[in-house]
Amino acid sequence: MSGGRQNAAAGTGLLLLGAFAALAVALGSLGGCASTTMQTDKSEIAQSETGVASTPPATVLIPPAALTTPEQRWGIEVAGIRLSAAGYMLDFRYRVLDAGKASPVLNRRVKPYLIVESNGAKLSVPNTPKLGLLRQVASGANPDRTHFMLFANPGQMVQSGNKVTLVMGDLKLEDIVVQ
Repeated sequence: MSGGRQNAAAGTGLLLLGAFAALAVALGSLGGCASTTMQTDKSEIAQSETGVASTPPATVLIPPAALTTPEQRWGIEVAGIRLSAAGYMLDFRYRVLDAGKASPVLNRRVKPYLIVESNGAKLSVPNTPKLGLLRQVASGANPDRTHFMLFANPGQMVQSGNKVTLVMGDLKLEDIVVQ
């Protein structure tokens, strides 16, 4: 993989991490969300000369769902999604970090699809007569290898810069930018 592609993959991962962090802060500011609490850096209550405590530190509530990234929950890391085959296919690349965690979403029975966020269209993995489904499945889910999945893009509906949502069983990754 070239240095540019590695930087793009790292940038996508950092973008997703930043989105999860922003979501955690936004959800925490709503209040009333039960779960884990985090205290500010200055967690000790300052004592005044009279021995009376000043204002306690702020508490931010983070729901459990916001604490897990796709890497932690599903054992996969998204490398990116790119146009391929003169724009008529979308090439989704991912790395399996934990084959055990990833097995539910990589099962042959799970039918992955992309949702185009601009118009709600669903794009599926083509099933060709000679090759079968254009994706790798659980039997080939080797840790620390990059795997692929090709999605049909009829009429070149999706262009570079568009956002899509990947759905694979219970896994749903939103706002993936097509490169």
